[in-house]
Amino acid sequence: MFLFYGWFRDVEISEQGQHEYISGSMNRHIIFGWLQIGEILDVGSNGVAALAKHPWLEKHPHVVGDRWGKNKIFIASETLDFPSATIDRTIAGGGIFNKASTHRTLTQAGQGNRSLWALPKFFSPKNGLATLTYNINPDKWTASKNREHILLDSAKIGQEFVLTVTENEVLRDWLNEIFSEI
Repeated sequence: MFLFYGWFRDVEISEQGQHEYISGSMNRHIIFGWLQIGEILDVGSNGVAALAKHPWLEKHPHVVGDRWGKNKIFIASETLDFPSATIDRTIAGGGIFNKASTHRTLTQAGQGNRSLWALPKFFSPKNGLATLTYNINPDKWTASKNREHILLDSAKIGQEFVLTVTENEVLRDWLNEIFSEI
C-alpha cells in the first residue's frame, strides 16, 4: 500500500476567482492519496513485455524509451482491501481523498513546523512494533503531552518513507481510521 502525502496550506477563493493562501494559515503534511498494489509490473530495460500485457500503458513514461534494468510499474488493485478491514469494499484500489482530515494530517496541530508529525503510538521504534525508514533514531521521537500520540521530528530527506509493522492489527486499525471518511 502506498500512501501519498504532500505539503498543504488553507486557501480561499479571491474576489477575482483565484485560489489564494489564507494569510497565517499553517503549513501541514497531509496524506492525500493511496494506491493499494494489485500488480507489480517488472518493466526491465524496455517496455516491450509491459506493453504486450497492458497496451493502455503505451504513453506511460516508464515504458517509453530506454530505461534502467530495475524499472517497475505498480498497478492499483481493482478495489481497496486489507485484512479485517471495516471499510467499504467498493472503494477503488487507488485514488485521492476529496478533503483534508485530522485522521490523515501528519503535522502536529497548532504549530508551524510541518515536519513535526503527531503519529499513532505504534509508529515509535521504542515500542518495537514499527520502523519508518530515515527516522530510526530514537532521539527524533517523543511522547506528546497528552500521551495520545508519538511526536516525530520527521527526516527532511526524500519524498518517501517505508513503514514496516510487525503487528497487522495496529496497522489495520490505523488504515481503517485513514479511510473512515470516504
